[in-house]
Amino acid sequence: MVFSTLLREPNHDLRWLRMVIPAATVNLAVSTSLICLGSVFEYFSKPIGSRNPSTSISFYQKAISALQNEINELEYGLLPAFMASIVLAASEALFRRMPAALIHLQGAFRILGLASEVSKHSLNTKCIEGNEDINDIALNMDMHTAWYRLSQPPDLPLNFGLSGNLTKRRDIINERRLFASLLHDCYHFACKAATFKYRPFTSIPSSILAEQQTLVASLDRCLALLNIDNTADNEAHKAESLIQKCQCLSTFIYLSTILQPYEKAYDAFEIKFCQIIETAQFIIDNYYQNHSSLPFFRFRPGIFQPLYFTAMKYRNSYQRRRAVELIRRIGFEGPWNAQLMAAIATRAINIEEASNVPDVPNLSVHQISECTRVHGSGHVSPAVENIQSSIFAEAEFSICTDVKGMIAAADELEQRQFWNIWTEQVQIPDYV
Repeated sequence: MVFSTLLREPNHDLRWLRMVIPAATVNLAVSTSLICLGSVFEYFSKPIGSRNPSTSISFYQKAISALQNEINELEYGLLPAFMASIVLAASEALFRRMPAALIHLQGAFRILGLASEVSKHSLNTKCIEGNEDINDIALNMDMHTAWYRLSQPPDLPLNFGLSGNLTKRRDIINERRLFASLLHDCYHFACKAATFKYRPFTSIPSSILAEQQTLVASLDRCLALLNIDNTADNEAHKAESLIQKCQCLSTFIYLSTILQPYEKAYDAFEIKFCQIIETAQFIIDNYYQNHSSLPFFRFRPGIFQPLYFTAMKYRNSYQRRRAVELIRRIGFEGPWNAQLMAAIATRAINIEEASNVPDVPNLSVHQISECTRVHGSGHVSPAVENIQSSIFAEAEFSICTDVKGMIAAADELEQRQFWNIWTEQVQIPDYV
């Protein structure tokens, strides 16, 4: 089941499959982690009332034991332990146990760091065979965490995985790796720059402003190149370019507004938000066709974050609901769950629109007042099944009720009075 799921991944990464499937045939840690992932998918394929997690828990315990033995013995080097950790992180993410998923992912990154250290002091490169592909996978996994928890920086360092000769090569794989590295650097910067978001503009260091301009210019050049790539004859290359275009557009908007305290700053990017929606619609209609009862699962970052970002920040009533409907068709993508995040986005939309001209069916961006705009939202607890076979998840929302007061506040304690932060249960009737 799990192999067929991997093969159904939209625009799946064949390099990842070429590594993980052969490893599973000879390594117990990799095979048991994949069996665990398969059992999780089987769990979600059943009706809510007949689900029993005991089988998945049993396979998970076996996978953890095998991984511990693998780390202790290292008979096959460090890469099998890295692969098993990534797969176990995916299993935890599917069950919405995000702290545990992050622990597995960070464990994989530590293994990767250990492999790098071993290679510096040994002529035996067995432990880092295929290192560039592994670095690519790690970088993509780190982008998931950077998007999912915007308040924290990526775990991997700046310029991770870029060797001296990489930028001289011009094949598709390395262009994709350079693109991922650029996005990775952008979110390192975003976390640093976000500390100045609610400060007077005159207090922002010139170095921060200069770095923002440099990265935004790089993203703009990237968008120009990706628009050319969209005409490629190779369908796999075209699909990947379209996915990268969505990612680049959302990062461009996010970085351009990172120092703007007002949510209305996003209103200046209507055209780019529409491009995200139109591009994502094309991708889903042409490359995300699902003919199985199981939802899609994608290891690598795709179009989920750009669509969720659009649904939250583009205040055009009709278009943001289009984004939500597209999210519902995606399935799973790393830590992102389509039905869960679509429900949170829908709730945020209803919160914003409830206080703004309720008799107007399709609000424009200018009809949502600043003081009612949701600044932040997220999922803060695992989804829980109840006896009515509905699903509820705890979600957090935040609104800055007085941006001017927030900027003028002297310290963090004084700033708190300008925030309305609360949690509530969000119902997800179609949860998978």
